[in-house]
Amino acid sequence: MANWISSKLRAAETILQQIDQQAAKSPRKVEKPETHYQAAELQTNMMEVADLEKQKHDNTRMEVHARLAGLEATKTLKLQERLLLGRRNLRLMMQIVEAWIYT
Repeated sequence: MANWISSKLRAAETILQQIDQQAAKSPRKVEKPETHYQAAELQTNMMEVADLEKQKHDNTRMEVHARLAGLEATKTLKLQERLLLGRRNLRLMMQIVEAWIYT
């Protein structure tokens, strides 16, 4: 039984060697136009993805600038409110001091 298996394995090995030799002798296949089309399509898809990523990055940058502008406007308003409040408090203090001096 073992001899039979060994002989079958040797026969299979011989067949595989013959197939390898035939493959080595056969001319290489020229790349199919479909492959060129697939490569072009892949390149186009990659460029579209890159463009989408760039657009996403640009949109994100624009959103950040808009938020910063909004924060600056809010900060400016808050500073103006504090300034007005400080002026009002200063006027009140001056009135209190003037009242204290003249009484």
